[in-house]
Amino acid sequence: MNRRPATLFVPRRVGSLKPARLAQNCYYRFGLMFAAQVAGFETSAHITRGMGRFLFNHIPLFRTTMARTIGAALPQVLSADELEAIAFEYAQCWRLPFLEAEFVHRKLHRTNLNEHVRFVGFERVIDHVQGGRGVMAAGTYFGSHQVGVTALGLLLNGQIACIVSPLQHSTQRRWMEGLVRQRLALLLPVGQAVSGALQALRNGHLVLMISEHERHSPSAIVEKFAGRRQRFHPTPAVLAWRAKCPIAVVTCRRLPGAYRFEARCHDWIEAPTGKRKCWILQAAARIVRALDQAVCEDPAQFTWLRQHLVVGQSPPPSSMSHR
Repeated sequence: MNRRPATLFVPRRVGSLKPARLAQNCYYRFGLMFAAQVAGFETSAHITRGMGRFLFNHIPLFRTTMARTIGAALPQVLSADELEAIAFEYAQCWRLPFLEAEFVHRKLHRTNLNEHVRFVGFERVIDHVQGGRGVMAAGTYFGSHQVGVTALGLLLNGQIACIVSPLQHSTQRRWMEGLVRQRLALLLPVGQAVSGALQALRNGHLVLMISEHERHSPSAIVEKFAGRRQRFHPTPAVLAWRAKCPIAVVTCRRLPGAYRFEARCHDWIEAPTGKRKCWILQAAARIVRALDQAVCEDPAQFTWLRQHLVVGQSPPPSSMSHR
């Protein structure tokens, strides 16, 4: 039987008395919303990308540091011009997720879903969820996860659940509050999510979790991701084992043009069989490899690319300027 909990969880807003943080929160909570309302979302996206181009073209330290550090984060050997092209695209997009969160909160509906999002490889996901069988989904901060979650909620008629942090900044929290209010997704707080996720999987939901690096847990697996060996949560594989359900590895990347996206299922891992530990380790490693391949094919769309960097390991970028 498909039941929702009586009390639906919504994250709390991050609070801070630091002047810089207060100004940032005011901008994301009021300034961004006002700009999108007055100028429109397409114009706001154009302005956001233009600000990134301005910083890249006119502040040499910003351009040089970004290109070098992105070069250090990527596994493939690239020329200075190739690195600079990736850094240039990243500079244009690195503030778009805030605007995209506001866009999906206000503008994305079932009637215009196919206009903004195309789905690739989700046939088995749809078949399982419509048949009342749960699917574990693993993703990363690639492209726009806000668009991906909202689009899947619309596609699957709200039969999804997401594991999220209990504290969120203004724009992100408003988007999550909208998900709950429109009954597009259940939100499960990190630290208390295991029982809720298992119940959702057994009730036939798609359960989404960001398969991010893990610094502390002794159960973390070590895999190569974005050019470096890192520790990752085995949680998606553990949950899939316990619920005896398959795993979908998913992303939502930007396409050319404002507010055009592609939600893609990169890999489908069948429901578990065999020995528990062996299957969990193999499934967790397979998740990371699929996500790593997606990031390496379009690294400028990986939101935290610059968080995976070591400055100075790549050749200095050329002095070419992008217009």
